[in-house]
Amino acid sequence: MKMPVSAVLAGIVLACLPALTGAGFAVTHARAGADVLLRCHVQRPRGFSLLDVTINWQQPGAVVHSFYKGTTHPEHQGERYQGRTQLFPAEFPKGNTSLLLRGVTPSDSGNYSCYAVLGANTPLTACTVELQVTVLFLFKAESGLDSRLGAAGMFIVLVPLLLLLSFLMCKDKHRQALLREKRKKYKPLCSHASISFLNLTCLASLVSTLHTINHPCCPPLAHL
Repeated sequence: MKMPVSAVLAGIVLACLPALTGAGFAVTHARAGADVLLRCHVQRPRGFSLLDVTINWQQPGAVVHSFYKGTTHPEHQGERYQGRTQLFPAEFPKGNTSLLLRGVTPSDSGNYSCYAVLGANTPLTACTVELQVTVLFLFKAESGLDSRLGAAGMFIVLVPLLLLLSFLMCKDKHRQALLREKRKKYKPLCSHASISFLNLTCLASLVSTLHTINHPCCPPLAHL
């Protein structure tokens, strides 16, 4: 039966030394689209040789980064991590086996375990880092992915506001149109009422004048 690559690499590391020490557990927070450093420090070797270094970063069921025999082995690396990880060999003599993971996404969240031995006479050290990736929609874009996330966030926020504004403008135009129709409807009635009132005023004035001069065609005001 074919064994997983991660199991084979872990076996290689375990075969180097019988002892296993723990370097602890840490939690690292990162923003989606950013680069994050997964920190791990192990016991420093007394006599350092790059050929004696074996480092294996992995997630459950997947190899994140593998380094042994003086070089990185991307052929063992999981497809989603290819081109996104980096170790720092210049830091190995200091016991620093931290891993740089570029362009993290929410799917990168989870536990990362580092199994490292830096020399023939040093113990195998295991450390675990929990990565928590958060997504923020409204922030200053610093990378291509940040720009896409920021644009998506602005789109989600602005579209409902624009729709609401458009609805209010249409409603106001409709109200103004109704007011104009009402004004057109009542204006002739007002004009007709004004003319009728003017005619009555003129008639009363004429009757009053005729009555004053006792015109024979004008009956007394008491009869009106």
